[in-house]
Amino acid sequence: MDGHMMAELIGYIGLALVLISFLMASVIKLRIINTIGSLISVIYSLIISAYPTALMNAALVCINIYYLIQYMRLNRAYAVVKTTMDESLIHYFLEQTSSDLSTYFPHYQSDLQQADCILSVFLKTELVGIFAGKIDGKTIDILVDYTTPTYRDTSVGRQLYVYLKQQGYHELVYQGNNAKHIHYLNGMGFTHCDDGYVKVL
Repeated sequence: MDGHMMAELIGYIGLALVLISFLMASVIKLRIINTIGSLISVIYSLIISAYPTALMNAALVCINIYYLIQYMRLNRAYAVVKTTMDESLIHYFLEQTSSDLSTYFPHYQSDLQQADCILSVFLKTELVGIFAGKIDGKTIDILVDYTTPTYRDTSVGRQLYVYLKQQGYHELVYQGNNAKHIHYLNGMGFTHCDDGYVKVL
């Protein structure tokens, strides 16, 4: 592969990442992928001496980094509220999120019916997540642990787990096999064992 083809490949990779970034539901993922794509586009623009384009993409990199730093400094104070399935707000939330929710918890409707611990997570007045499980002493078997895409950055889970620890629970267990949720659990410090995925609070 000669130098010209290599430069073109770099340009296409940068362009693809910038376009892919706009498909991200999470603002954080959007900015991270957009930053990488813009940075690659800077390199490509410099290779072909397209300096105005390089300057524009460099500005995008700086803007994305600025907002990512601002986001990391933001201390979101979530409120965890005990919930029942009789509440109309919960039914509305489930209706609005059913398509995304079912990709993580395909049987969430029946799971919620058998749960004896249901919690809603709010950011100010916005409902951003729902947690449901079966209580076994000081252990909770997770049935549903869902956060809306905008807030899917582990901050909800961290504060939720602090709340559960304060309520006297010692352990969380997930026995499902959904790969998307298992990826999240790995990031939250769960370990794989014979009982599924376990986190000590």
